[in-house]
Amino acid sequence: MVTRMLADDLRERGIIVATISPPPTETDMLRALIGPEGASRQAKPADVIARLIKVIDGLTLESSGADVRPRDEAALVELSMVGRI
Repeated sequence: MVTRMLADDLRERGIIVATISPPPTETDMLRALIGPEGASRQAKPADVIARLIKVIDGLTLESSGADVRPRDEAALVELSMVGRI
């Protein structure tokens, strides 16, 4: 809701707003939470970063306000990003 409100308020200034939810990612923190075996089955950080860059590059004013999930998976971390075109 906050993302959509910000998008509506900032759209006419050319500012894109999106909530980007990356997939579960193999990290030290995740290994500590679920163990090395479970963490090793998650997306690799370099792959997640590459997908996020593609998603961010593809954002437009028309898609502003969207909840973006690069792999359509539930997110462990939600990152709000505001970028100017």
